Amino acid sequence: MSEALEALDSDEIVTVQNEPWLVFQPAQETPTTGSDFYPGGRVDPRAYAPAAYKIAENGYLVVIVPMPLNWRSLV
Repeated sequence: MSEALEALDSDEIVTVQNEPWLVFQPAQETPTTGSDFYPGGRVDPRAYAPAAYKIAENGYLVVIVPMPLNWRSLV
């Protein structure tokens, strides 16, 4: 979805790192609390980007860890 791809771009609110994991963090502050997402099997980790962006926008660090059975391993 285009919303997921747009959420992968850093801006003045959230900084996004794409390698080796997807990392979302507030751009203007250092978070003291965070969360990690483990995508379901066969789910592109980028699908969680809009939710991760919103959480980071509220001051939290979010890391999306790609799993071995994501959709790319099946192509």
